[in-house]
Amino acid sequence: MPLSITLTDFILHLGRNGASDSCALLRTPGDVWIEPGHVLATATGEDSYDLSLVTPTQRICLSGVARRHIDHIRGQGLYVIQRRGPETESEAVLLEWREC
Repeated sequence: MPLSITLTDFILHLGRNGASDSCALLRTPGDVWIEPGHVLATATGEDSYDLSLVTPTQRICLSGVARRHIDHIRGQGLYVIQRRGPETESEAVLLEWREC
């Protein structure tokens, strides 16, 4: 059974990625490592969503994601920027968008 957690405290960053903006989830060393997979969104209000990060071994829910972030994720997927430890380089994993 996959690990299943809900995050209510997280950092989503909108920034330039080539010719357009993209959305990234910023992780700190020691956070659970997020593997490649896909993302799904479920509306929880007019401008709020729960975003599920789904991998073969994980299901991580980001609770209360704003519509402006979802719009960028829908277009380009979600980049997860993470480091295995304090002395290691950052790595990016792209989670592709999937419709429910």
